[in-house]
Amino acid sequence: MFENIASDYPEYSPTVLSKDPYVIQFENLITPEEAAAMIKIAGDRLVRSLAGDQLSPVRTSTQYWYAIIQPA
Repeated sequence: MFENIASDYPEYSPTVLSKDPYVIQFENLITPEEAAAMIKIAGDRLVRSLAGDQLSPVRTSTQYWYAIIQPA
């Protein structure tokens, strides 16, 4: 599955950073407008990411659990 990503999705400029484990970086996965909309929806609900169950001095990302539920 991962081996074909670099050739199957050139529109996202995939870069294979590691093959064991597979780590692939994508560019242009969402548009700037989509990113702005997600940031607006999250508002002040972004929270500091945890490493396991505690804060880490080296992990400094933030997260917000975002789900899109479509009508049946």
